[in-house]
Amino acid sequence: MRLIAGEALTRFTVSLPHNERFAEFFTGESVDEPMDYQFANGKGPAQESFCRRIFRRDTALRTVSPARALPAAAVTWTGASNTVTFSGVQNVATHCQRWLRVTLHAAQAGDYPFEIATCGGVRIWRDDQQAVCFTPFTRNTLQTQVVDIALQQGKTRC
Repeated sequence: MRLIAGEALTRFTVSLPHNERFAEFFTGESVDEPMDYQFANGKGPAQESFCRRIFRRDTALRTVSPARALPAAAVTWTGASNTVTFSGVQNVATHCQRWLRVTLHAAQAGDYPFEIATCGGVRIWRDDQQAVCFTPFTRNTLQTQVVDIALQQGKTRC
């Protein structure tokens, strides 16, 4: 994709989903205090569940190697909202992952600002080196961060 300031990246290759149970709990271990859980307009309870706290503590900031990347299986487009969305409900504590790839074309080498937004986590590699790690894992509350990514003149794989 050719970079145009202020425009969203709209096309990526994407892997099949990899869903992995990240924890198993003893009976009663994961019982939270009573939660006022009223799902409305994409919002759940204000407090974090036990398994989400464990995930954020043990998994969210783990080291991830690009050598573990899943192969691309399809091309995905962002659609009218300029977002890539993967949504679903799991009945057990599950970490759902996908790998997206894009080759960017820059007119000249330099640091380029990007705004990333997620309710989960985003890691960006530039030529197999991690350039960005943004892992808020806030579930239904979108978080944004502006990051600078060093691109070479011509093609850069991300």
